[in-house]
Amino acid sequence: MNTDYHQIATKLNYSTLEKKLEQLRTQTPPKTRKRVADVLAPIADRVLELLAKGWTYAQLAQELSDNGLPVKASTLRRHFGRMAKRRNKRIVPGA
Repeated sequence: MNTDYHQIATKLNYSTLEKKLEQLRTQTPPKTRKRVADVLAPIADRVLELLAKGWTYAQLAQELSDNGLPVKASTLRRHFGRMAKRRNKRIVPGA
């Protein structure tokens, strides 16, 4: 499907469009959809602590799901695996 911008331009009311854009300029944009990282951020330190104590991703995924945060073990593994790699890069050996 091709869009006929010539036809659109002839029908477009630029004055109305400009007013709407000016209104939007003064407003805060709507919140974007949260990602899993956004939801896990407040509990990240605790999850990492539990992983260090020997809890598995599957066990933690089950506990989180049972308590209102449906998440798969693979999602936790992917998210916290990246987080652990970033943290390890910041640690200077011998410091």
